[in-house]
Amino acid sequence: MLSCKRVFKTASVFLLALMCVAVFSSTAHAEIKVTVKNNRSHTLSLAFRWAGFDMPDDIVSGWYNVPAGQTKTFKFDVAYQMTAQDFGYYAQGGGSVWGGGKLSGWINPKSKFRGNPHEMPSGMKEVGYRHLKLKRGPGEDSAYGSATLTFNP
Repeated sequence: MLSCKRVFKTASVFLLALMCVAVFSSTAHAEIKVTVKNNRSHTLSLAFRWAGFDMPDDIVSGWYNVPAGQTKTFKFDVAYQMTAQDFGYYAQGGGSVWGGGKLSGWINPKSKFRGNPHEMPSGMKEVGYRHLKLKRGPGEDSAYGSATLTFNP
């Protein structure tokens, strides 16, 4: 027959393991949705920058195009708790640029790109990304965030 002490010890270890899985899975797998409303008369090209768990996991990624008069939603798999502080965008189109923020990174002026904002490959251009405040997911869900960018004429 199992002793009460042994059952309690086994249950405690199991509960601790279950809590660790829940905590690490929620921080590692989150989703950010950014909706871009382009009310301008030209296509907009956007790049995004966000923080990972540490500097080697930080990301810059672009180009995400939104034609004139359209709305698109982009989804990113991120660690929301880290990303909410350091999520930014850089946009260009029709001769206008939306950048110059405090979040540093780079862009590839000629083609799509993805990389670490702290390790700029040759031929790239260093830019500032504007901070984008993310709204927390529905209810108490901190694993998801969203934002809407509206570009008016």
